[in-house]
Amino acid sequence: MIDVEQLRQQPDIYRDSLKKRYKDESLVDQFLELDLTWRQVTTSADALRAERNNLSHTKEGAAASASRLTEIKTTLQALSAQEQDLETKRRDLLTRIPNWLADDVPVGEGETANKIVKTAGDRKLNDGRPHEELMTSLGWLDTATAAKTSGARYRFLKGGA
Repeated sequence: MIDVEQLRQQPDIYRDSLKKRYKDESLVDQFLELDLTWRQVTTSADALRAERNNLSHTKEGAAASASRLTEIKTTLQALSAQEQDLETKRRDLLTRIPNWLADDVPVGEGETANKIVKTAGDRKLNDGRPHEELMTSLGWLDTATAAKTSGARYRFLKGGA
């Protein structure tokens, strides 16, 4: 999950990261714009709630300002609906922005741009059979029944597997 405060303070890091991933950089700007609107609506709603609470603390204050309390109630209902809508859109945009990349991550599209940093042990390549074929021939795997039951790429293990 992205730290919203960091995104507000350092949006260029996230823009650069999106650029390196060949993604739409405008997601950051869209989020910041929506976030600003959401914060303004939330601040307005909080101010109205505080005013409502101050007016309704005493019976005399509540009776004298009944029309103002009614006005605050209708305004708060509209602001709350707007606040919830903005919060939903804000969360949606936030989930579409990935974490920022570290500086040592190679720029490129997909796994093909990755570099091998370190290899451990000897690499043994042979012309053996795939594990699925080997397990099926030994009676340990039933892919046909699993495909009928659960769909593609599922496997049932049998026997000593």
